[in-house]
Amino acid sequence: MNKNEKSDIYRVTILVASAFTFAYCFGVSIHEIGHIVAYQYYGISTEILVLDPFGHSYMEPVRDYAAGELLQRSGGSLFNVICACLVSTFFWKKQNLYAFPILMWSGAAFIQESVAILLDVANGVPRDWGFVVAEGIPVYLVLSLSAIFMLIGCGIFLRLLAVAGIKPNHSNTKIMTVCLLGITPFFIISLIYVNLSLGSDQNNLVGSKSISLGASIVLSLIFSIMFKPLYPKLEKIWSVNSQVISQNHLISSFSITVVYLVFCAFFYN
Repeated sequence: MNKNEKSDIYRVTILVASAFTFAYCFGVSIHEIGHIVAYQYYGISTEILVLDPFGHSYMEPVRDYAAGELLQRSGGSLFNVICACLVSTFFWKKQNLYAFPILMWSGAAFIQESVAILLDVANGVPRDWGFVVAEGIPVYLVLSLSAIFMLIGCGIFLRLLAVAGIKPNHSNTKIMTVCLLGITPFFIISLIYVNLSLGSDQNNLVGSKSISLGASIVLSLIFSIMFKPLYPKLEKIWSVNSQVISQNHLISSFSITVVYLVFCAFFYN
């Protein structure tokens, strides 16, 4: 591998990692806002809003309310993916690398909500989608929605790799490096953060973050394996323009991520 190829890997990896961090954290915030919107629809105001993407983001209404609880519980996930689709549609038309973090949100939103559904159902507790199942919605329907979200998210992520300049003629090692180092660092940092925190629900968070880290590794490997065989098929139904990553693109993506994390810090209690 020559010097130019190594530099290319570094640029793509940094762009993907910074964009994914922003996309995931932003998606977490939009998820919580979705719950707030659902509660507001039924006239319930919000007492607490905490945005801590590396730890535990949550909102609490001023009182319990029975009417429309299915919408309130599922509203976070649905609001996240709907907003991601609507907002990113505009940026997908341009496919500008300066908007790469927003484009990444369009894929990350589907993936993170798919995993969230699986975790809620697997835990078997009345939390978001676990509550939806407990209220009588068939498990197979909820899991089917999770599968659909995952397929859409994976397809978008694979297209984003192509936009960032990854092509089928690149080595499997390069593709795997970009996927693993682009996705897993966020969850590694998140797990370390939770272990060092002193939250009352730390044990539950550690388990959840550990599962998320494991899922990120598995997904990264799947992306690496499926990129080449799926590239021509996806290109036929959804053509994208591969672009050259400049230093300005990296600075822009990294800056957007840092600014947003600082913004979230103001909402952490």
